[in-house]
Amino acid sequence: MGTEGVPLLGACDLEGRREGASYTILTLEELHRSHPGDLDLYFVIGADAFLEIRTWKDYRSLFDHAHFVLIDRPGVHSEALETFLDSLDVSLEPLGPDVYRVGKEGNRLFRRTGTFLDISSTRVRETVRRGRSIRFLVPSEVERFIMEKGLYRADGEPR
Repeated sequence: MGTEGVPLLGACDLEGRREGASYTILTLEELHRSHPGDLDLYFVIGADAFLEIRTWKDYRSLFDHAHFVLIDRPGVHSEALETFLDSLDVSLEPLGPDVYRVGKEGNRLFRRTGTFLDISSTRVRETVRRGRSIRFLVPSEVERFIMEKGLYRADGEPR
């Protein structure tokens, strides 16, 4: 739904089907099990969310299961991200500007900039919770799904 019309991207509902707590490491491991061979996964994440990665279950192992693409976000200064990368307890070897080899599997960590739109999953959830429109924040199909299912609403009621 959110990747419709983008041929190189696809949505996966593994986490939604999993009972109990869902952790990124479990999802990456399951993807590797279900696609044996040379699977090349890219985990795209905003720099703001990446700064919280130490709180994720088995965060060091994440780098052995996927390449990471860090997208600059408003409010996250390059110096803060550099300091954070230096402090991570993982093998990190610079390969060039904004590219590192990370972890024991030799996956890559890429830093990328783009057009800054201050849109995040946190902002979408908070906007819905306040009863405000998320039009133009997400594709219309995603907006319709969120509204029909009553996701993120304080009362949990569909509209």
